[in-house]
Amino acid sequence: MSKYYYRSKRDIVGLLIGITCWIVGGFAFYGTVYGFAQLAGEKLSSSDTTFALVSYSIMAFIGIAISVIAIYARTFSVLLIGQDKIIHKYGWLTKNERVIPAHRIRTCSKHQGVLGRLCDSIDISITTSGDSSEIYFRCINATTGDNAYVQICKMAGIADDDRY
Repeated sequence: MSKYYYRSKRDIVGLLIGITCWIVGGFAFYGTVYGFAQLAGEKLSSSDTTFALVSYSIMAFIGIAISVIAIYARTFSVLLIGQDKIIHKYGWLTKNERVIPAHRIRTCSKHQGVLGRLCDSIDISITTSGDSSEIYFRCINATTGDNAYVQICKMAGIADDDRY
């Protein structure tokens, strides 16, 4: 059985971009509030600006904390590809396992966005027949992910012409 693991590099880069936007947004927010107050002829007290910046910081910190927890939780995700089935194990607090027999695979697709190209990772999506459930496995190393994609397509009987 081949094992493919989640790579957190792309999500961490995305989080760092988000934190940078949060810092720039904080200064832009402060400048906008201060600018409108000046236009209106009002003088902002330090308690007004402190309250606004603290509120903004708390909301941003909660968003960052949720993102960090989500990245950590995804590190428990494993995609196992055997001769006649695919097993997707995932979960941090609750462990989950989904087994898909090869004959149930309807489609397999891969996706690589701009950030994925920069971080050398791809996402693989597998759709099954019948209940139309889907496995979406994110952030696999691009080289091994391409191998997994080809292996899944061969297992499902998807021809080379249908893949591209």
